[in-house]
Amino acid sequence: GLNSPLMWFGLLFLAAVTSSLSMLQPAIAFLEDGFGLGRRASVAVLGVVTAMGAGLTMFFSKGLLALDHTDFWCNLMMIIAATCQVLVFGWVIGAARGVKEMNRGADFQVPRFIAVLIRYVTPAFLLIILGAWSYVTLPDYLAGMSPKKQAIAAERGVYEPLIRAHFADDNVEDEALHVQIEKILGLPDAPVDVGALPEWLTAATVEAGDGELVSSTTAASDAASTAAADANIARFVLLGIVMFLVFLYVLSDIACRNRIGRMIQRVEQEGIEWGNAA
Repeated sequence: GLNSPLMWFGLLFLAAVTSSLSMLQPAIAFLEDGFGLGRRASVAVLGVVTAMGAGLTMFFSKGLLALDHTDFWCNLMMIIAATCQVLVFGWVIGAARGVKEMNRGADFQVPRFIAVLIRYVTPAFLLIILGAWSYVTLPDYLAGMSPKKQAIAAERGVYEPLIRAHFADDNVEDEALHVQIEKILGLPDAPVDVGALPEWLTAATVEAGDGELVSSTTAASDAASTAAADANIARFVLLGIVMFLVFLYVLSDIACRNRIGRMIQRVEQEGIEWGNAA
């Protein structure tokens, strides 16, 4: 009945809201502890930042292109961040020292072999996953950020089906058909020379998105423009993520320096040597 979809999407909405609140809470605590902001001020600042990111994603939401690229780079950043954290913990701070700190005052003692896992096994495992995943998926996403390559591919995507249909009655083999396509359109990575196309190809018509018949050259030009615009959106998404990470790094550095400074000051006031406290 009607209540079933309402209940489903209502529960889905509640799940999304509660999950968002749990993800935003660490950022609120970061602003409170790192910069001494109040609860309302922290929520307001985080709300502005979140609205800016969500607004840009919704603005470029056609075809979910911006969201797709954002999801890809965020997933990749998670693996990179996890790898960096493990390397810092295992090799900079020291895995044995870290395990000792974890066991201080703990009811459940972490086994000592965890230090070996953190130092050798976990980084190798993460690096293998990162390398394999990047090898399989990264080239396609990088190619998707090239307006020139995407425009050429879109043009050929319009002309190639027409060429195949033209030679379909001649029972041309696939290899010979590939030669004909390259002879007419040129090399795969080269722009299509419209002036050198045969008359039967330029006179052909294709159905546009609104159902109207347009010439093949017009359709190819429109497809190339759209593909180049999509590639620029992909570049914009990556640039925005990089700028956000730099901004987040600067904020984290300022916040950590403030917290560490207050901690050192408190320890010195209590008359405890910092070296013994660490």
